[in-house]
Parts: sequence; structure tokens; C-alpha cells
Amino acid sequence: MNQLLQSFRGQVFEASMQLFKKVLVRHLLTSILISLVTFAIAIPLILQGLGWSFDDLSNFQTNFQESLQNLDKGSNPYEAIFALFGDVNVPLIVLAITISLILNIWSYVAFLKINENVIFNKSYNLIDIYRQVSLNLVFRTIGIYLLLNFFIVASFGLFFAIIFIIGSISVAIAAIIGFVGFFILLIMMVRFALVLPAIIHDNLSLSEAFGFSFQKITFKRAGLIFLIGIVFVIATTMVTGIFSLIINLALGNNENLLTVSFIINQGFSLIIGGLSGAFIFAALSALYYRYTEHGNEDNEEENFDAHVIDSN
Repeated sequence: MNQLLQSFRGQVFEASMQLFKKVLVRHLLTSILISLVTFAIAIPLILQGLGWSFDDLSNFQTNFQESLQNLDKGSNPYEAIFALFGDVNVPLIVLAITISLILNIWSYVAFLKINENVIFNKSYNLIDIYRQVSLNLVFRTIGIYLLLNFFIVASFGLFFAIIFIIGSISVAIAAIIGFVGFFILLIMMVRFALVLPAIIHDNLSLSEAFGFSFQKITFKRAGLIFLIGIVFVIATTMVTGIFSLIINLALGNNENLLTVSFIINQGFSLIIGGLSGAFIFAALSALYYRYTEHGNEDNEEENFDAHVIDSN
């Protein structure tokens, strides 16, 4: 009997934590690997595409604040923003974004594959797991990821268009419907949280994955996940903000240390992102296997064996 699978059907939060602890090191190593590859390939392309040096990137926040402070009254703030960029090379920016997207989606597939291998006691070797992340699966996942994002953007676009129309009739009614409807729409989007796990864990078709996720993540369950998500985002944002504030206070406004501050903050953000990602993907796998038949075969086999033994 697979104890981890059985625990998913009980206390799913505690089971998610169990899986999180088992996969944490491999997730962190994968996050670091992807970040290093992205930094080595995509970041130089972005800098070249924007006409920036690395110092420009690390000093961007300071330069941006100074530009806004030096604005004359009545000046267009967008001019200050555009002044920070050189001659933008659009093809290079698009190439950098494409590479970053491929690397990020590769990591998403790898995270779920790590979970799957740990849950079913398969290979614990990262190289073996990475080999399971085929290009076909990555590009298929990219297509689904883009489709999901298009669906989300289109849904919110239609929602705001409707609110705008209502607002032309009554601003008060539009404000109430907009406020309530915005959160309802967010919760509805949460109902598709299991689409990627369904495709990566069990190779379901697009329609099957959407149907499975929408059926299993009911509106009530989606609301609970949404509330947990809000608390989670607030907590991680506060931790990152406090750490950044401490580093900035410790290093002061010394321009020679701005690059050091940037590197330290990025490193801490990488660790927090790795921890957050490990928990989120562990929770997604736990939720997915909670609502599947995986593990029931073991129970049926045990019941059959017990029946045979008893009858003898």
C-alpha cells in the first residue's frame, strides 16, 4: 500500500507537507539550475535588447525613483520611464522572453515529475528525472499554459468590459458588481488548477484535463484554496520585503554596494521562490492524486489476497 497516496485522501494539507519535505532539496536544486541557466542566457539578451549594462539593471530602482523626483510639474511621467531605456531591440527581447518561457515551463514539468517519482518510489536521481521531461511534453505544456493564460486574460477582459458598460448606467452598481465579481472570477480560475498536473502526471487530453480539474475543484474548494493562497502570498511578500529592508538599511545608500545589495536580494528571492514553488507544486500533486484512483489497485490486490487467505 502506498502510504503517501492514502494520506492524500485524508488530511491533504499534512500530506502536502510530507511530500514537500521529501521533494524540497530536489526542487531547490532545480530552481537554482533554471535560475543560473536563465541568468546566463536570457538576462544578457534582455540587457542587450534594452541597451542596458548590468549596473543599469541593479540600479534600476534607484534611477527610476530619481527620474520621478526630478520631473518638472506637468511633465509626462512616461517620459521619465522611457528615458531609462536605450534603443530597444524588440527581436532580442522576444527571444529572451521565449527562452525564459521554455525554461520556466521545463521547470514546472520537472517539479511535477519529481513529485511523481517520489510518490511512487521511482528514481530519486535528478538526472533520471530530468530525462523524463521530454521536449514534446514541454512544448505541449507551453501550449496549454499559453491557452490557460489567454483564457484568463480574455475572461477578465470580458468582465471589465461588462463592468464598464454597467458603469455607464450606474457607477455604484458597477462598483459593487465589480468588487464581488472580481473575486468570484478569481475563484473560478482556481478551479482549473489541476489542468497541468492532470496532463503531466497522467497524460490526459486537454479536454479531459480541463473537465477533471473543473469537476474536482468545486467552487467551495476553490474558495478555500484561494483564501490559503492569499495568506501564502502575503506571508512570502512580507518576509521578502522585511529582508530587503534589512539589507538596504545595513548597506545604506553607498552606490558601490548597490550591486552587492541587488545580488543578495535576488539570492534571497531565489530561495523564497524555491521554497514557495516546492510547496505549491507539492500541494498540486497532492490535490491531483487525492481525486484519482491511483492506489486503489493496491487495496483491491490486498483485499483479494486477504480473501484467498481467509477462504483457505
